[in-house]
Amino acid sequence: MLRNLATVWGAHGKGCDRMTSWAERMHRRAATFSNVVTSCGHPSVPYPRRLEKVKFGVPLDEVCKQDIPGPLLVLVLKLNKEAPFKKDVFRAPGHQGNMKKLIHFLQAGRLVNIDNFSVYTIASVLKKFLRKLPEGIFGREGEQALFTIIGLESMEEQRDQIHRLITLLPTHTQRLLVLLFGTFRVIAMNSERARTGMTSEALGVSVAPSFFQSCVSDGKTAKMEDVMRFKASTSDPPQATLWARLKWSQQHPTPGHSERVLDEVKAATKRSEVATKIMKFLIDNFGVSNLFGRDNYEFYARITGRILKVEEDWIFSFRYPPDTLVSLDIVLRNLHF
Repeated sequence: MLRNLATVWGAHGKGCDRMTSWAERMHRRAATFSNVVTSCGHPSVPYPRRLEKVKFGVPLDEVCKQDIPGPLLVLVLKLNKEAPFKKDVFRAPGHQGNMKKLIHFLQAGRLVNIDNFSVYTIASVLKKFLRKLPEGIFGREGEQALFTIIGLESMEEQRDQIHRLITLLPTHTQRLLVLLFGTFRVIAMNSERARTGMTSEALGVSVAPSFFQSCVSDGKTAKMEDVMRFKASTSDPPQATLWARLKWSQQHPTPGHSERVLDEVKAATKRSEVATKIMKFLIDNFGVSNLFGRDNYEFYARITGRILKVEEDWIFSFRYPPDTLVSLDIVLRNLHF
């Protein structure tokens, strides 16, 4: 069943009879979680015609009825493997036509060769999926709590409260979060050596609007493009400021309307900056404390194989707090599938 998914998402068509070595390794790891991918058809059928549907614009509970849908899982894992060595992933836009195709395939549960889509397209589709979640991946209350927590002076208190917040979320949400932030962490750790430009701060700026809807949607009039336009209007050089303000007055001619939108944009801009700070904190602290919880870290390790795994010249590993130490033997045993 799980092997079928790798076949579909690594090699499309009836004539395909093998997977890439990475896909095989990934699905050997995923096989330990039998509920990650639901049945793709009768076990006697080698290549399923349909996969789980990944719906956009519905609550995450509806998308992950049992657990993270297999196709969504494969998208994240492809980014986890390839994005650390690509420049501007999550910042550079994906191919619009391919994005539409991939979204259509995901929502319809269609078979697709994932190798036909660049990491930029996949990252853009993933951002859109997160942005379309009705109340965001953290939920409205979770967002507000994070905005409060990030203002605390003690880093240890910040970590403790974020840990409590995350572990109260549904299991599928926790797992998706740990996969996403683990991927962001690998990208950020590799940014200097590979010269990708995607530091934790750059990632925070690029993905925060997809995670925190309230940073741009507290007012129904202010949109993300308004935030970017406002930032341009308050920056140098003066020519850019003049152009932005002229465009603003043309697009908001109604008396009083421009001022209201401007106030909303100012508030949204401030929240966007705080949201970026939260994202940077979560990325920087991933794996150096019990931020996401042992169960989630072990899930991430089993699915990605990145605990104590040496790739090129860098090592990705976790350092648990003293009260949650995991023996090396246990970790190594969990990595053998």
